[in-house]
Order: sequence, then structure tokens, then C-alpha cells
Amino acid sequence: MRQAIEASLEPYGFEVEQADNGAVALAKLRRTSFDLVFLDLNMPVLDGPGMLRIIRHSGIPVKVVLVTSGAPTATVTATVKMGAEDYVQKPFTAQRVRETVAKALELDLGLFRAEEPRVLVQHPDRALRKRIKELLPEHVALDGDEALARCLEMSEKTRYRLVLLDHRVLEGEAETAADLVRARLPEAAILELRPGAGPEQRRSPRGELDGAVPADLDQAAVDFLYASYLRPLVFVEPTGIRVAGYRGAPEDAPGYFAQLRRGLQSDGALRGLETGEVAVDLTRVPEDGEQVAALVGEVQAHLAEKGIAASFTVSPSMRNALAARPELARAVIQAAAGP
Repeated sequence: MRQAIEASLEPYGFEVEQADNGAVALAKLRRTSFDLVFLDLNMPVLDGPGMLRIIRHSGIPVKVVLVTSGAPTATVTATVKMGAEDYVQKPFTAQRVRETVAKALELDLGLFRAEEPRVLVQHPDRALRKRIKELLPEHVALDGDEALARCLEMSEKTRYRLVLLDHRVLEGEAETAADLVRARLPEAAILELRPGAGPEQRRSPRGELDGAVPADLDQAAVDFLYASYLRPLVFVEPTGIRVAGYRGAPEDAPGYFAQLRRGLQSDGALRGLETGEVAVDLTRVPEDGEQVAALVGEVQAHLAEKGIAASFTVSPSMRNALAARPELARAVIQAAAGP
């Protein structure tokens, strides 16, 4: 059910997080702010009515939609009276989920547009390209060819978010091929498809290569690629730029941070800024002092070159960690208030 709701919303630019019980959800709500919660009435550890009661008594300002499957009408009615906006009944359709979100958040459903992140695969094995497509979420598009030259032609016409290169390209000079791709796709993640590549190699960048993944990609490896490189990470809002949280194993976070740096420096993130200032909300990023410091320093320098003054909002503990770093002395870094 959680995955169905996520799949209904994430292609439309929503940031979606999951929790498998009420206690985990409450911890997330207390740590950072959310606009809307889909709350199942029947959950382990802490059920829906109990969680909603705590949300309202704690003053957490989040809207709630109940998810129910044949619960007694009296239970649904009583829970709605505690402060739920609406309810949906299982089984539900993706369209019903979007309609509910639009109503609860007072959004125009007619303006919802699905984003289609694209992947470019350079590899001679057509079956491999087909398998990767089957493992990716339905809304992700994939193109590919065995010839690097044709892939480079495609990259000049289409914006790809992820490029996968055969380790044998240019007689084994994958780093050189990555340079050619980077010149055409400055915002893309570029990884090498290498037989037998282990998890540690996807965290080992070389030149413009973000790392390597096994050529016989399985679902876990594709999920890593999607979470780190393909889902929306940068959201441009009227109040500034908000960054999506990380989803994955802690040791794989460097790929997320690399893509985040590219996203925050992209023309798309800066387009439409009406002033020479921008506020960047980093409260959802992992609390990794080295990675966050590198991110803030690089993005601040890039924006300053464009005449844009950036301020960064982080968690209180991360603010304390960054305050001691002399290279960030001129950076405007403030601690977030509670949710």
C-alpha cells in the first residue's frame, strides 16, 4: 500500500517517505515537517487513531488522510472527528490518491504533470537494456545503443538524468567516455557497468564517473540507482529551494550528495529566481558533517559566481557541527525550528 501511494505521487514531483508503523511515522514527523500523512487505521505498534491523537495533542501541523479497508463506519467517523481531512478506502487507484492530495492540500489537479526521468544505456547487450527498463519504475524512460557515438548524439538532443556506460567502451577507457558525456550532460550521474562490481565500487568515483555497478543489475542495484540519481531531489518553491531526504543505506549516501550538488547548481534550480538571493532547505539531508560541509561550500561558491547570495537551513545539531568549520565562516547557515 505504501509503495502504491508513493508510485502514484512521486512522478508528479512529490517527495514521499514511508513508515511501517505509527511510532516510526511519529519520529519522522517530530524530526522534520511534512504537508500530508496517509494514515492507515490498522498498524502495528501504534494504530491510526492512536497516532492521530498524539499528532493533534502535540500540535504537529500536518494534514491527515485516513486509509481504511472495511473499518466500521463509527471508527472512521470518530477518527475523522479527531482532525483528519479525508479518507480513502482500499483498494484505491492512483488517480484517487492524486485527487485526495489535491483536495487536502488545495492544489489544482489539472496542473499535475508527471515527470519522466530518462536513463541512457551504452551497452551491446540489448537484453540487458530491456532488463534494466523492466526493473525501473514505470515512469522512468530508457534509451540506449551499443555505440558510444550514437549515445552521444542522443545526449545532445535529450536531457538524461542517468547514463550507464559499458566498461569496455573506447577500449576500456570508460573515464574518457564519461568526459565526453559530461560535456553534454552536466547534470547527469554517470556510472560504469562492470561485471562483478560490488557495492563498494558504486561508492568509488573516478574522474567524471560516479562509480560502477554490476552489469547483471538486480532489483537492489536498480533501486539504489533510482533512489540516488533518478527521483526528484531538488524542489523549487516560492520560499526557496527544498532538498529531498536520502533514501538508502548510509554507506551509499555519497552518490546522493553528488547528484544533489549537481541539482542545486543546475539551471533548472536557479531559473525563475526573482532576486539575487535564495534560501536552501537542507534539513532532510543525512547528518554527515563532511558531506554537508562540502555541499554547502561548493554550492555557495557556484551561486556567488552567478551573483546569488545563498543561505542554508540545517538541523540544529548540524548547525553546531558546521559552525566550527573555518572554510564555511562566510556561509549563512541557520538552524531549523521545530516542525
